[in-house]
Amino acid sequence: MENVKASIDFKTYIIDEIKFNLKSIDKKQSDIDIHFNGNTEIIKDKNTAIISLKCIMGEKSDDSPFFLSINMKGFFEYQSNLEDRHLEKILSTNGT
Repeated sequence: MENVKASIDFKTYIIDEIKFNLKSIDKKQSDIDIHFNGNTEIIKDKNTAIISLKCIMGEKSDDSPFFLSINMKGFFEYQSNLEDRHLEKILSTNGT
């Protein structure tokens, strides 16, 4: 495997949306099942990238004690001389 050396610089982030719904919780219940689902999307342009991350915990159903959904975007700069296949790996591994 090639030795890839590159850098990405985190600049800032924004939170597009937060949804939270707390339902009744049985105080006798000691364990709560939490289901986590995350999706990422990477948009590249010249030497900048935006990584969109969506995380969902819980479910909207009545069986789940709560529901949490967060959509956020991270903004990064990177070296423009990187090959696309290396850049995708670096951004997906280090940017999320």
